[in-house]
Amino acid sequence: MEIQKAYYSLQKRMASALTDEDHFIEFQRLHTDEERVKFTLDLMLKYNVLPNVCPATKNANESEKLRTLGNNIFVSKSLTNTSYEQALELYTKSIAYAPYPSEQLTLAYANRSAALFKLKKYEECIRDIDRALALNYPDYLKAKIYIRKIECLEALEHPNADNGIKEAQQWLDKMPLNCDYCKKLKETLISKDKMPKLCSSKRQTDAKRKTKYTFPEIKTPNTEIPCASDAISIKYNKQYGRHLVATRKIDPGEVIAIEKAYSTLYSLDNMYTHCSYCLIPCWSNIPCNYCPYSMYCSEECKTLDWEKYHDMECSVIPFMFKLDFSTTELFSVRIAVQAVKESPSIRELRQELREVDTCNGN
Repeated sequence: MEIQKAYYSLQKRMASALTDEDHFIEFQRLHTDEERVKFTLDLMLKYNVLPNVCPATKNANESEKLRTLGNNIFVSKSLTNTSYEQALELYTKSIAYAPYPSEQLTLAYANRSAALFKLKKYEECIRDIDRALALNYPDYLKAKIYIRKIECLEALEHPNADNGIKEAQQWLDKMPLNCDYCKKLKETLISKDKMPKLCSSKRQTDAKRKTKYTFPEIKTPNTEIPCASDAISIKYNKQYGRHLVATRKIDPGEVIAIEKAYSTLYSLDNMYTHCSYCLIPCWSNIPCNYCPYSMYCSEECKTLDWEKYHDMECSVIPFMFKLDFSTTELFSVRIAVQAVKESPSIRELRQELREVDTCNGN
């Protein structure tokens, strides 16, 4: 909306100055995108129509508001999996907006672990519990999440369930037993201690349970196109421009090209449900430490994303979201950042862009 307001305001001011035609003629004479962007920015500065926006940032109050909305759903009557998923989404957004580190962040992790437990996402629940504990979760609430963690370990028939029980016992020994949850935790530990020990062979490790995705192989590589097979070649004509044609009969189901994307970006609808780096769905995403718009399935993806482009785009994309930029426009910023970081120098990148601008397509 802000971009549209700026556009109409600029158009109105230009019209009142009776200079529209001159500006459009001058714009048509420009040859590169860099010249067009600079011209437009100078024009917006001249007529003082730059959008005035306040981007969303980490905000403790917003985090608490989202967590409270999640709690309202979580304690409502007639809960279903859909209700728990709605609460989970609000808790995830609360995590995204919580400053790092903060009490809001640790409480949001703990609340999300409760929703994950109800959804039987036990491994994800344990991860959130450990994150809450690592962020100095309040002592008076620890008994509750220790009980939840032990129940998750038992549900998973985890070989390290005994370690979780010992961890809870060590904490309990330091606390007075004057709260209901501490008493319940003590009773839980006593009952667990009397149960037969779990056999570690009952449960496979995470590595064995996870599906490993493998790419198919190209049996006869193409010498002209590294990512393709010899079943295709590049041709050019005036009717189609540069295009691919088959060089032989292609069997049904035959793989003719495999190429990793140069860059990727999630659909904006999946901002809080998928990893910003590898794009896989994730029930227990962790946030960027600085902006509320990027979340990750692991610390590894978080680090890789920061090193690849997010360290530069992190302070830019909050403005773009506030200005209602499309996914394509957000993606153009990411690609630009990636190109700048991969280029030996800005000067060489500028020269390469000039060559692209003057390319006739052959």
